[in-house]
Amino acid sequence: MTDQYIPGVWSTRYEQLSAPERDYVAGEADRRFRARTGISRKLDPKADHNLVVQWLRIRDEVLAQLSGKGPGNANKTGDGLALWLPAPMKNFAFFLLYNYDVGSDAPKPLHLKAIDGVMRLFLKANAELRIGVEGHASRTGGERYDNSGLSERRAANIDKYLRKLAGSSAKFFTSGGSGAKQQVSANPFYRDTWPHLESLDEDERDRSVVVTFQWQPPGILDALDQPNIDWDKAFDHAAPYAAFAYVSTMGLKIASDNLSPIQLGGVPVPWNPYTGWPTSWTTGNPDADQVMQAMGKMMIDNIEAAAARKGYKITRDDIIRHYQDWLKNPKNKWVNP
Repeated sequence: MTDQYIPGVWSTRYEQLSAPERDYVAGEADRRFRARTGISRKLDPKADHNLVVQWLRIRDEVLAQLSGKGPGNANKTGDGLALWLPAPMKNFAFFLLYNYDVGSDAPKPLHLKAIDGVMRLFLKANAELRIGVEGHASRTGGERYDNSGLSERRAANIDKYLRKLAGSSAKFFTSGGSGAKQQVSANPFYRDTWPHLESLDEDERDRSVVVTFQWQPPGILDALDQPNIDWDKAFDHAAPYAAFAYVSTMGLKIASDNLSPIQLGGVPVPWNPYTGWPTSWTTGNPDADQVMQAMGKMMIDNIEAAAARKGYKITRDDIIRHYQDWLKNPKNKWVNP
């Protein structure tokens, strides 16, 4: 059976390394490959396809582990990292905050910065929000270590921070911890999103907190009041939720120490959660048009549903016509940021 290697975040990161750094990573991958397979010869990409795939996965493993290393104290690791994953269920997503220091329940500054960005996105979307928090721990401390208590403290710290940010705008499930029993790295939902890591005794994903977000679109739009409907205001209200829905359904792999504007498949996301403003784009740009087309349908659908709930006799064609007028408005920050 022919195995397949799908390039991901680690293969991209490898290509961005300097030549000496690539040599170091490749050398360590060679060493681990020889230790596991007993093969030291040069591999042929065609004849040794499956072995090449195994080597590439080991290289990804090396990069993943190096990203979690820090100097000095063996319990100290590198920067906090975060991964946003849309769930199969509609309006549901998971936010994985990982690479905690070994034995520590304190979130890293970059964990908190990533949470700030995501919560800003939710709050601007005016969506009805429910949040759950679950802590996890790795197997580092063994069975005698209080991994259950550690995971609960990790969850409690994030839960407290989220409640402070959300105020009364969100409802919370009771936070909890699973200790080292439910490994994030062993969960197919998370594992399959990452490179296939082999033979890891310690995985930075298991030193983590998973935040569950469940949301519903905003209710009846206040601006949608007959006989004098403020259409610009209605679309201004609908835009943040459409932007959020566009981003959340595609998913974001966020390295929280990299706050540059995000692109998905070459298309800029319509909202930069770290600045709080729409990502810059201009009409006439194909990528920008693709974004606005995706958002526009969501906005029109939302306003049409709001009108129906209020019993207004407004046709979809009328809403589309007002949407086109909204796009042309020079004060529209979504088209003219």
